[in-house]
Amino acid sequence: MMDVAQLSRLVGRVDAARPRRWLDAAGRAAIWLRSVTMPGPSSWFSWCAVPDRPDPRCDPSIYYGGAGAVLFFLDLYRANRDPEHLRVAVAGARGIARQRIKVNGDSWWPIPHVTQPPRGYYLGSAGIASVLLTVADCAGDRSLRTVALDAMRWTCDRRARHAVDWPAANDVLSGTAGVGLALLDLARRTGRADFLDSAVHAGDHLLSQRQLSGTGWCWSGTTANAGQRPSAGFGHGIAGIAYFFARLFQDSRDERFLAAAIHGASWLEAARKPLKSGAAWPSQPEPSTAPPYLGWCYGAAGISRLFFLLHTITGDSRWTTLFKSSLRWIRQSGMLTRRLKGMWNVGMCCGIAGVGDHFATLFAVSGDPSHYEWAVACGEAIVALGEPANGGLRWTQSEYRLQPEYRYAQVGYGHGAAGIGLFLCHLARLTGESRSDPVLLADNPFSSSSRS
Repeated sequence: MMDVAQLSRLVGRVDAARPRRWLDAAGRAAIWLRSVTMPGPSSWFSWCAVPDRPDPRCDPSIYYGGAGAVLFFLDLYRANRDPEHLRVAVAGARGIARQRIKVNGDSWWPIPHVTQPPRGYYLGSAGIASVLLTVADCAGDRSLRTVALDAMRWTCDRRARHAVDWPAANDVLSGTAGVGLALLDLARRTGRADFLDSAVHAGDHLLSQRQLSGTGWCWSGTTANAGQRPSAGFGHGIAGIAYFFARLFQDSRDERFLAAAIHGASWLEAARKPLKSGAAWPSQPEPSTAPPYLGWCYGAAGISRLFFLLHTITGDSRWTTLFKSSLRWIRQSGMLTRRLKGMWNVGMCCGIAGVGDHFATLFAVSGDPSHYEWAVACGEAIVALGEPANGGLRWTQSEYRLQPEYRYAQVGYGHGAAGIGLFLCHLARLTGESRSDPVLLADNPFSSSSRS
């Protein structure tokens, strides 16, 4: 934990800055995140997922823990050029690097409550390696770069031996689609063909897992919903898997993968709920009569990413219609004026930040003022819901809508201050407070919107 003098200096740095609405709020989120680092040497930091529910095991993942916090501090440094935020990002990355396990030439990061070596993007080594590489490139840290690239060797080494043990899940959050997106990102950033070859191998594996139906192709997203009806969502379901196929086509030019993306999108088109206000999808694993989600994980904000990307690639108005219909459902839902069962928290995964970030990035590529207005309205709601804590801001919320009694202030990207802080940094760029390039995750469709 920070001592009082350190905390006062960081608070003073934010308060002394010229009035900057969104950067100030992001800075206060950073103060809280810095105040809840786990005890350890000053040269490296680590976090547990829920500081008010201490767990002696660090969580290095993007979704719940350290990698998400590191990503936020790095983006905040890019936005405000405060060297303290870069120092925290590098120290956090070094703390994560120290947690790596190496066995028989293989390596991964242990994540609390996950038994098998976690390989995924948001919950596993693929995402952690991607974050470490981003920090290494920004800070010029060769040791972090070596750790990041070494951590992804398993895909290349085992592919050569025809023995890649892809995750049991297929989805973006913890499964093969997320690993594939990380491999595409690494291939673009390093120029290494072996990472692209491994991404193609991931696509071949997912093709072997497809389930044929009369309306398109679908996949079981996670091992947890195997045997249940397929999930439509981006984080856990078919939208995210089909999205990976579309990105894989962009980089490999293999028509099989574009066909897979379109088959998945066709399944989603047939599965949508008929609503006058736009397109929504049944929630999963809840009953089909449950209110639709709106956010990134299962809802229209995430699913519409696939339609945006398919329109970019094909120019087919069919995908534009579905994309606009998804946005219309969000806008007409009333999510910012009343509490909805499909929008119950403020995080990046299921909540207001994920929807706001979607509109912020849409405005960045389109210039449509209606997207700007929605992004700012989401930001205002989030700042109003922040709780003062340790000189900064945090957000206490329930992660699952079926368990509203469990409310915690989390650290990570999915439901915590790191993800919310990243959205606030994106808003700062949107409104002219910063003109720096943002840190974009591997699954962001707008980073590839110029490619076809």
